[in-house]
Amino acid sequence: MITAKATSQYQEKRLLYMALEGLCQETHYSLNGLPTATVLLPYLICLMKRPREEEEELPVVLGVQLRRALHEVAARASTPQLSQALLRSCESLVLPAAQQAVDAFKNQVYEQLTDLFGPGVSDVPLQLKQRIHVRFRDQLKDSVVGMLRETLGEAQEELRDMASAAISRMQRRDRIVFGRELQVLGVREAPYEAPLPLATWFNVLSFLAVQEVLAVISRVSRAWFKVSMHDKLWNQITLLQLESGLPPVSEMPFFFRKLKNIITVQFSATNCTDVVLEVLSDSCPNVRNLNVAASHSITDRGIKAISKFSRLEQLDLESCELVTNSGVEFLAQGCRKLVQLSLKYCRSVSDAGIEHLGLRMRSLRILNLNYLPVTDEAMHSIAKGCPHLEELSLKYCRNITDAGLEFLSSGCHALKRLTLSYCQQITDWGLKKLSLGCIQLEELNIKYCRLISDAGIINIAQGCRQLADFNMNYCDKVTDEGIRALAGACHQLTSLKTVFCRQVTDLGVKAMALGFRQLKDLDLESCPLVGDLGLDALSKYCPSLSSLILDGALAVTDLGLEHLASRCKNLSKLNLNSCDKITDSGVILLLNSCLKLKELILTNCPLVTENCLKSVAATGIKQG
Repeated sequence: MITAKATSQYQEKRLLYMALEGLCQETHYSLNGLPTATVLLPYLICLMKRPREEEEELPVVLGVQLRRALHEVAARASTPQLSQALLRSCESLVLPAAQQAVDAFKNQVYEQLTDLFGPGVSDVPLQLKQRIHVRFRDQLKDSVVGMLRETLGEAQEELRDMASAAISRMQRRDRIVFGRELQVLGVREAPYEAPLPLATWFNVLSFLAVQEVLAVISRVSRAWFKVSMHDKLWNQITLLQLESGLPPVSEMPFFFRKLKNIITVQFSATNCTDVVLEVLSDSCPNVRNLNVAASHSITDRGIKAISKFSRLEQLDLESCELVTNSGVEFLAQGCRKLVQLSLKYCRSVSDAGIEHLGLRMRSLRILNLNYLPVTDEAMHSIAKGCPHLEELSLKYCRNITDAGLEFLSSGCHALKRLTLSYCQQITDWGLKKLSLGCIQLEELNIKYCRLISDAGIINIAQGCRQLADFNMNYCDKVTDEGIRALAGACHQLTSLKTVFCRQVTDLGVKAMALGFRQLKDLDLESCPLVGDLGLDALSKYCPSLSSLILDGALAVTDLGLEHLASRCKNLSKLNLNSCDKITDSGVILLLNSCLKLKELILTNCPLVTENCLKSVAATGIKQG
């Protein structure tokens, strides 16, 4: 249901669009045989959608014309708060320089015509500009100069008087829908002398959310209602993003039936309920992608409604805490074509729920079970029933052990991406079993699996040679031996994270450089034994390196930075936090040589002076 806040927003937007309607109807002159409304209306709609900080850059003439329309609406505002909001909008749209206004307007008209009618217009830009100049110069210049001569203070005082008098007259605002009430707002029902093409209308409405078209645009006038309800408009909509208020429950069937061809539906956090899902499933049977993440009021009843989407392929239920194993059973029974499913933070789902997935969802390829209280039994179910699984995320599933990895290895041979971060019962034996069956692994995350040592890394290197992204952060038992084995076998690796692997030295980094020639992203944070020799090897053999984290690499000096500056021309991000041996000289070398550098972190570097930091800031490089 639409909240009070959302209703207020819709009412304000509706008044503004009514002002635009009146403005466009009152525009009589044409441009090159086209009604000026054809150009003005799309731009004004875009204007309404721009961030406030960009308003001062708006073309001045359009700003002044819109200000005039806003004045009229402000005078008829239903509440003092709305009136003041409109007045503030008026103030922000007033800019000086009348001649600049005329030039800006001409450029905007030309750009709009190019957007609307394609490259044919750009073939005669000079001729088009001359026509604009001749037709509009005298009319617009005189008009704008006259309006800008009025001081803003006078305009504010006049508007406040108008608004104050009008507020007392507008007690019947609830009746502003169609017909006689529209006349109160000064909006005529007469059609345009030259109506906008439907294609132009559809382009205009594409800037708006679907619920805004229904709740605002359709209630401006009869002409706008007809366009907003046109089947061609709704038939081409395949994506529905509900970011603000929903229609009232009584209007939902009509709302969703208009969207019979919708394929993707995305609800923002907390605004989806079981009732909404029931109406949606009855009205839009073709939905294939559904995102209801963080909709905390959804229960198994809502999941039962979702199970009616027999063609559903992607479903995100992240943080839907009220969903239980029964809801997962409904999904498994009805959504047999599901390819991607996220149950992250659905902590009421346990092994029994995952068993239902394994029994019926053989097409599943991506599964997120982060933070669920599942055990090795769930891995057994997945291994038996999901042979095509390519991505599995088990972050903080602390009940998973080596036995669970053995199950996965026996049944999920297509697995390419696996997250085991914070699964602290995993050992080298589990990685050995995993490497025997999941040989297509491309991404592996074992962050904080602190029982893993070189033996586990060696097993992964021997079995998973297609590995491209490996995160072993906080696996502090790993040494240069494990790194050498990895570098000797996994030559496709482009990203490696070894945060707090404190036993890794320059020898290990040199092995990385020799083995990972395609390396782009390397994180060596809190590896205090890594120094200049390691950086020399990286600069020689890893020309594609773009991101390097050396936070806490205490052995790095200016010599290491000189190596990077001489050869790492693609470096865009470098973190040197707490590298207490580097000085201004090394930093200046980087600035002069690494021209693609966009981020350079130099915090806690005592030998780097304030003047050097100012030099970095002057280049526009982001600093930590």
